[in-house]
Amino acid sequence: RSIGGIIGWINQDDTRIENCINNGAVSSTGSAATTAGTGGIVGISGKSRAVIDGCINNGTVSGYRFIGGVIGRVIQNATITNVSNTAAVSGTRDIGGIIGGTDNTKTSSTFNELYVTGATNSGAVTGTGDFIGGIVGYINSTDNVLTDCTNTGNITGAKCVGGIIGLVNGSKTATVDNATVRDCTISGSQSLGGWIGRIVAKATATYKN
Repeated sequence: RSIGGIIGWINQDDTRIENCINNGAVSSTGSAATTAGTGGIVGISGKSRAVIDGCINNGTVSGYRFIGGVIGRVIQNATITNVSNTAAVSGTRDIGGIIGGTDNTKTSSTFNELYVTGATNSGAVTGTGDFIGGIVGYINSTDNVLTDCTNTGNITGAKCVGGIIGLVNGSKTATVDNATVRDCTISGSQSLGGWIGRIVAKATATYKN
């Protein structure tokens, strides 16, 4: 199940998506599935070197897991720049204002890199389960760099809830540079953070500001 306001599944290397706007509601049904991904612009980015630049989502996005205001799920390396979400994003787990989550399915680190620059979320992000973030809900890719990202939407979940990232999984690396979280609440039962909700054992997170 891959559902997007513009593209359901990117299945071609070197795909570039620029200056797209979605104003319609995007929703998916069903429970957990390994192919899940629902996003305001792209459901799943599943091939290498995808670039998503200057896209805006203004429509609500909802589903079960891997739900994102812009991209539901990133499977291979991708660069996301100057994107924004203004609408509510909701589901159960792996939910982010910009990206629901990343999923490390390749053995080579060159296929497991995420670069996000200039992303802004102002929509409420709500999950009934875990791994909920203002920018990215769940990070399970090897190398991740988030620069100049801003969240002003309320973030609500159970465990691992963060203003920028919900969870950085074990043995993964995340760098958060010059992030802003303001004018919002972060709510949950356990592992809450202004920037990152939880960093699992052997994971590495670097903060710069």
